[in-house]
Amino acid sequence: MTTLDDLLALDWTSHTVEIAPGVQTRPGQPLLRDEARTRAVMRELRRHAMHDGRGDGLRALDLGCLEGGFTVELARAGFDALGVEGRASNHAKCAALARHLALPGLRFELCDVKALAEATHGRFDAVLCLGLLYHLDDPMAFVEHLARELTTPRAVMFLDTHVAPPDDAAMAGFGGRAALSPLVTLTHRGHDYAGRWYHEYDGAQAPDEAWTSVSNARSFWPTEPALIAALLRGGWDRVYPIYGTFEIGEEFALRRQYSRAWYVAVKGD
Repeated sequence: MTTLDDLLALDWTSHTVEIAPGVQTRPGQPLLRDEARTRAVMRELRRHAMHDGRGDGLRALDLGCLEGGFTVELARAGFDALGVEGRASNHAKCAALARHLALPGLRFELCDVKALAEATHGRFDAVLCLGLLYHLDDPMAFVEHLARELTTPRAVMFLDTHVAPPDDAAMAGFGGRAALSPLVTLTHRGHDYAGRWYHEYDGAQAPDEAWTSVSNARSFWPTEPALIAALLRGGWDRVYPIYGTFEIGEEFALRRQYSRAWYVAVKGD
């Protein structure tokens, strides 16, 4: 059993989760469930996956779940929710949350997302890919794997990711430009995808640091058109850009300064 004191003693850096009435993992911070992005995620899941506002009977996958806050909210909404996290330090916090909250359907696994397989993990009706795709070295193959091997025929995915600035003007306004390569082209299944390599870390071993990739020293950021093409060719039938996740002036600033974008990808009719 994990007590409240046990949870509060952990080093929470990102997700503010209510762990008892009036008690949260990061005292004084806004609750994750009330954040604009969380509201946007749940709105889209209600629209495309949930029944009567609930996820009962549905399976959800939270990729690179960090400290587990979104996975908790999925479980609270009725989903059989699996949070997958590649860093042991983060997974320890997730596991502590699961022990304390004891929510039906809440589960976490320490695993590199590249190792996910239908044979061991099954298929999911809803996928959260929040701040994860831009940490992979072959995102085109990954979104295809999600569509064809890990999701049900009518699955939905909420995607929050960086995309590669498409030209010099966009690069000039991007705060992380020093870590990005010039535009290059990668080929996947006979199709070319424009993008930029992003430097994650030096050496062969990933550092124990929450904001880098787990198993590749550089990641590939497709441009926005390349990413949408990869999603559609990979088995997602429709892709919708999402606006309104933040106040609109702030949202456009985020898109310019951080080359950030939000999408919903849907399978089926």
